[in-house]
Amino acid sequence: MEIKSSNESIATVEADAVVVGVYRGQLTAAADEIDRENGGVISRLLELEEFKPDVGKVLPLYFP
Repeated sequence: MEIKSSNESIATVEADAVVVGVYRGQLTAAADEIDRENGGVISRLLELEEFKPDVGKVLPLYFP
């Protein structure tokens, strides 16, 4: 397994998995980009309080 950190646009990343952050309820640029490309699913989960981001919390999401 190879792990890389990058500041490039998430749209150009070729990977089997990506990790993005949500800090104090605010999406990072990468999380926002994924959210917009997938119908706002992350924003909706936050609004509905289905996921409460905190240190060490993980929310796996699977997209085709």
